[in-house]
Amino acid sequence: MTARSRPGRPALAALLLAALAFAPLAFTALLFSATPVAAQAPGDREGLRSGPRAKRDHEIRWREWGPTAFQEAKRTKRLVFLDITAVWCHWCHVMDETSYSDPDVIKALNGDFIPVRVDADRRPDVRDRYIAGGWPTTAILSAEGHVLVARTYLPAGQLKQMLGDIRDLYRKNKTEVDRKIAEAERDVRATWRSEPIDSASLIQTEDLVGRTVDVLKDSEDKEHGGFGGEPRFHNPDAVSFLLRVSAARKDSTLRAMAVHAVDGLILLQDSVWGGFYRYATQADWSHPHFEKMLDVNARAIESCLEVTRATGGKKYLDAARKAERYVNRWLWDERAGGYFGSQDADVGSHEPSKAFTAGEDYYNLSEIYRRKLGVPAVDSTFYADANARMASAALQGVLLAAWDETMAVRPLRALDRLWIKQRAPDGSLYHAMARSRGFAPGLLDDQVPAALAYLDAYEVTGVPRHLTRARALAEWIASHLEDRVGGGFRYAPLDSSESGRLLAGDKPADATVEAGTLYLRLYWLEERPEDLARAGRAFAYLRSGGTLVIDPARARLALRMEATPLRLAVVGGTSAAAALKRASFRVDAPEKVLRFYPKGGSAARWGDIRFPAGPAAALYVCGDHACAPPITEPGRVASQVSAFLRAGAGSRAPGPSDP
Repeated sequence: MTARSRPGRPALAALLLAALAFAPLAFTALLFSATPVAAQAPGDREGLRSGPRAKRDHEIRWREWGPTAFQEAKRTKRLVFLDITAVWCHWCHVMDETSYSDPDVIKALNGDFIPVRVDADRRPDVRDRYIAGGWPTTAILSAEGHVLVARTYLPAGQLKQMLGDIRDLYRKNKTEVDRKIAEAERDVRATWRSEPIDSASLIQTEDLVGRTVDVLKDSEDKEHGGFGGEPRFHNPDAVSFLLRVSAARKDSTLRAMAVHAVDGLILLQDSVWGGFYRYATQADWSHPHFEKMLDVNARAIESCLEVTRATGGKKYLDAARKAERYVNRWLWDERAGGYFGSQDADVGSHEPSKAFTAGEDYYNLSEIYRRKLGVPAVDSTFYADANARMASAALQGVLLAAWDETMAVRPLRALDRLWIKQRAPDGSLYHAMARSRGFAPGLLDDQVPAALAYLDAYEVTGVPRHLTRARALAEWIASHLEDRVGGGFRYAPLDSSESGRLLAGDKPADATVEAGTLYLRLYWLEERPEDLARAGRAFAYLRSGGTLVIDPARARLALRMEATPLRLAVVGGTSAAAALKRASFRVDAPEKVLRFYPKGGSAARWGDIRFPAGPAAALYVCGDHACAPPITEPGRVASQVSAFLRAGAGSRAPGPSDP
């Protein structure tokens, strides 16, 4: 993070009061990945010496985020100092060994503040509400949890100055600050109010899709691939959306944009170990930040697989396989059966007694020289959202026939571990699990990806428990997080013991898009009207307000909401049925859903279609109301599906009779 210039005292006073006038968590969907306000501190990756270093941040009496810390702040009439850090964050390590090891900073924080340290990965609910443009976030809060001032990286001198200035300014302006805090608390409570959606304000699907295409065209980096400026993050939603629209319109230009974006992404791949770095600081995909995140690799794998299916290009499949092998080598825990969260950018950043090697030096080396220097630290926490996304990515490789079913063993184990070991007493999933302790249960952005991953597992295996788990999470989400009046889904259930912005009832657009997709897929599988209604309410919320928000993810949902999926029903429980299932993976259709029946007969129903009992396993290709004749030979699946699609998936065709 860039060390910003230190404002003078009048500017700090204005900032202190202005910070309290925030609009609590007005989540907006962005066209591009959320990026830090500033991506680098001066001198590229300077900040840690190469030899043994002094590190005294443990002398600060850090509290955990929670009621105890804020009660202490109120009782002692102190402000709360908030440090949001991450185990993989280079400049967080720099602050630990410089700013937080400064004797005067240690004395000031212990004597005048309640210092609270939050792991950004384990507590995304705090991170998402308080992040100040990047990591680290360095903030001072009121005892009620409202922001007085927030910065990113601060050298020791600037941090000391800020601590003294804010402490003094708060004391002198306490009456006015307290008034602003009261206003902020009223605004937070107001986020729980629900107003019915005005149907007249809904953005039409064609406008949403058309404008999203136009903006992606305008923002494309035609030289280097990708979208927007610097820093350069991969945008998997844009890739998926463009490939879907290009197929529908038969528009090779849109497909080329998606392919070019993934060409750029591949430049972020470690040529030795194969994982993808988090992002690049330059538009040409150079000068990356070298940390490797599980969720980033999962989304990158998905994009590579989608482009493989669209183009047949071997290099994209090779990139997906290299990343999958990286994850299995460095982030997979064979004993526990789950994926770890991330690998650090540098060597020695967690061990001051050892020599420090920056990522830009380390990752230019071959395997043998890397191993001589050591291995960057791995965060051994299990994160629900990242495990679910990685499982989905690997399972998508099977569903797209990019690799065989043996590649499903690890993701299926990870999903079993998630369900057995990481569920909270209320039935939701903990966001994080470390040393048998769970953190942050009930977050929307964990429950939805996990439910989607269980749907993927069901379609790969045909095993009912995966569908049962997806349904259980979907029902939990609906009962605890859905706003049935105003549409959309809450970030988390209300926890009245929390403080500040964590009391807000915000509805994040990105997770609401995924929730809409979840309920739509469940409707396609089980045809429960309430699932379609939930998807419809989510989609209406995302289009409400009369303002067109450019977001490839919600534009992709718009296309799905109007689609007629290709339904593939595998009837029979024999090895012949398994062969038909594998053949179905090679079927290329924009929207495809698989369902499995151990045998035909009266119980084998899909909506108003019944599949009769027969002597052999069969695959039925269906639209909304009818199916083609049963297919019993795997080699005929592709041609029969093509013929059905040419005839129109929604048209009547000879097949099983209606009940």
